[in-house]
Amino acid sequence: MISTGYNGSPRGFENCCDIGDCPRIRRNMHQGEGYGLCRAVHAEANALLNCSRQQTMGADLYLSSVNPQDGSVHHAKPCPLCARLIIQAGIRNVILRKGEGAENYQVIPAKELEWYMKE
Repeated sequence: MISTGYNGSPRGFENCCDIGDCPRIRRNMHQGEGYGLCRAVHAEANALLNCSRQQTMGADLYLSSVNPQDGSVHHAKPCPLCARLIIQAGIRNVILRKGEGAENYQVIPAKELEWYMKE
């Protein structure tokens, strides 16, 4: 493992859940909309920021999505911006957790992420 990432505000800043206000929720935006308003840095971007390109070239990125309220696992997929960052970083494959269970994952070559995101 060369890096980890998490969804959350930049270092030194409070998360929306800590201050009790989310600009996207306030505007009734659907999950996946209004990323420009979001205070958070996505887990994928955080992981890539915490290592060098030399380390990411040919590496695999594992992505999971867990609901913090009930611990359930959802089908993980990067947003369009993170997909482009992953491709630019030279990641080889993205392993997406699709749900509960050790075998419930999908491997996507990073170079195919933009196509995958359009489905």
